[in-house]
Amino acid sequence: MDKYTITLTDGEVALAGVIGSMRAGMNRMSNVQNTRFGTSDVYHNDILGVCGEIAYGRCFNLYLDLTFNTRSGGHDFISNQGRTIDIKTTHHDGGKLVVPIWKNEEEEKRSDIYVLVTGKIPTFKIRGWAPAEQVFGNTMDLGHGPCYGLEQNQLTKFV
Repeated sequence: MDKYTITLTDGEVALAGVIGSMRAGMNRMSNVQNTRFGTSDVYHNDILGVCGEIAYGRCFNLYLDLTFNTRSGGHDFISNQGRTIDIKTTHHDGGKLVVPIWKNEEEEKRSDIYVLVTGKIPTFKIRGWAPAEQVFGNTMDLGHGPCYGLEQNQLTKFV
């Protein structure tokens, strides 16, 4: 395996389950709308998202945000250079980097960098990244309405 393919430990998967479930539950209790694409299983989507965050954090030596307070948008990490990073995770191996339209409407929810992680529990691959300007310059419709998105071949690979 290359260094961008990460297999989570049992403890990391369990942590993702707890944090993802708590985040989803807190958001639903606070009436934060679920705007995710794909499966309607909100808890699975949140758990998968936390798994992607854990994989990215481990690969780049960044600490995971362990909070599960109500959240809508925002950033998953801040790089050592101070750039905000949003991790997007999908279980589709050939998946796209997909960002909802509203992420560009509120400046504080817009990240500097967007990263695509693909995989199924417990193994994930960090596919690449794109700056906000590139992401928000490309709209697409995957059958759920318009969104911003990039194909994997449009992403900058990590080296």
